[in-house]
Amino acid sequence: MQAEVSGTGAAPEEAPLVVEDAEAQRSKRQRPLDHHTRQIPRLRLLGMILLAVVTFLQCGLIAGVIPWRRLAWVSGGSLAYSLASWWVLRRWFARVTAVNLGTVFLAVDLLWFAGMIWVSGADRSWLVLVLLVRVADQTNTSLADAGDLPCAPPLVAVGPGPSVSAPPHKEGERSDRHD
Repeated sequence: MQAEVSGTGAAPEEAPLVVEDAEAQRSKRQRPLDHHTRQIPRLRLLGMILLAVVTFLQCGLIAGVIPWRRLAWVSGGSLAYSLASWWVLRRWFARVTAVNLGTVFLAVDLLWFAGMIWVSGADRSWLVLVLLVRVADQTNTSLADAGDLPCAPPLVAVGPGPSVSAPPHKEGERSDRHD
């Protein structure tokens, strides 16, 4: 059945019509649960894997030195964090009401981004641009849901200031000795 939307001449989107009020309420509660406990954790895991690969490429191809030990720690840590956050969200997202655990983990993601940026050369790394991804991620999120997340990437990028930068690399020194 195709009905016209008043005044637009366009057919409405095809979506299942829920007539029962109880069913509509259950569906309304289930959508954010699925979003925060299935979709976002999958994307977080995929994103951390891609970020680890890009960090490796940044170090090897652009910086010319791969800090293997630091790269292994931050990559392994980010993957463990992704899996642990997925488990926490699946187990406690619906139970914890004082704070939105999904938003908490979105903020903590930035610390892992900062770790990858530091490993890849800190202020000399092109991965600083990855922080803009977090701002772009929140374009479809309401201000109430996103909170202060759009403000966080610039703070992570600035961090504690110029005192934190990647250790200098000496000429002729092997890459595995930078750790």
